[in-house]
Amino acid sequence: MATPASCGTSQLRQPFCVKDILCDLEQQLWDEKPDTIHRSFLALSRHGWTRLQLDIQVQQIRAWQSPIAGVGLDYLLTDFLEMAQKRSAEENPTFNRLKEVFWYCADPLGADIRCPRDGEMGCALVDWIPPRNRRAQTHFLSWTWKYTIMQVHSALNLWQTSEGVSRHDVFFYMCFFVNNQHRIILGGSQTGSDNLEDSFRSNLLRLGRVVAILDTWHKPVYLQRVWTIYEQYVACSLGVPVTFVMPEDATALLSQQISRGDAGILEVTESLGHVDAKRAEAWDPRDEQRVKEAIQDSVGFQRVNQHVKSAMVHWIGTVVREKFQRLLDAEDRARESPRESRDGSQPRVQ
Repeated sequence: MATPASCGTSQLRQPFCVKDILCDLEQQLWDEKPDTIHRSFLALSRHGWTRLQLDIQVQQIRAWQSPIAGVGLDYLLTDFLEMAQKRSAEENPTFNRLKEVFWYCADPLGADIRCPRDGEMGCALVDWIPPRNRRAQTHFLSWTWKYTIMQVHSALNLWQTSEGVSRHDVFFYMCFFVNNQHRIILGGSQTGSDNLEDSFRSNLLRLGRVVAILDTWHKPVYLQRVWTIYEQYVACSLGVPVTFVMPEDATALLSQQISRGDAGILEVTESLGHVDAKRAEAWDPRDEQRVKEAIQDSVGFQRVNQHVKSAMVHWIGTVVREKFQRLLDAEDRARESPRESRDGSQPRVQ
């Protein structure tokens, strides 16, 4: 997607300095400072720009940035956790509970901020959080609002550690933050399934990476929600790689189950293979209907179910291989330990 300032070299070039100023303005608006607009105006006024022209340009940039802005992983693991616990007065609220205390309340978050997308009062959470905690999205997060905040926190913390990524470099497309809930939840004028085919597919293709949080391996909520089933199917059909992750306690239980051998692995596979898109649910009946119509009008429920089952089985196969590889590595290290005690040599680092 091209930016409003048309920074690409293939676009019709503006005067060199003006183009640089506008490109710089786009970057600065991600992390806006009190004097950002003033400094840009001083620079552009030398090229004949009026304040009205700049205001229109700023409005266009903000309208473009808002729907592609992602919530930072660092924010989810720190400030957001504290804020959500304080606002809900609960240690471990679900996101459905947060929906009530964020929007169904006397002071809805973002109600006093004008939305950059439609100019109306009431903005998405991604436009409400401190600017340092939002940047262009890097990953698509597949999850459900039925999860508790600690399930999401634990899973993302485990994912960040296992992937070795910096929590300051990851910004999620997370519907809770990116969609304008003032329009969806409070106003009812929009739904999450608006422009389903175009917006959803384009988001997956644009980001090219999906992190999917499963709550557990045993009858997961993830496979009972039509949105997450559909997300898995579309990601699979587009060839977009998906990384599955669970909270730490669920991950430990899965490891114990796999340690039981064939019987344990079979039980896990059967549980994760139980997918029924036709019976899956969504919070908004309109979303449920539209997503199911999209499935029915394309490849049908059976094909979607099979795609998702295959994705689950493939993931479990990966988990099993990784577990046995860790066991082999541990055995190798154990064999080398006696040698170290005999000759003083150091074991090789894995």
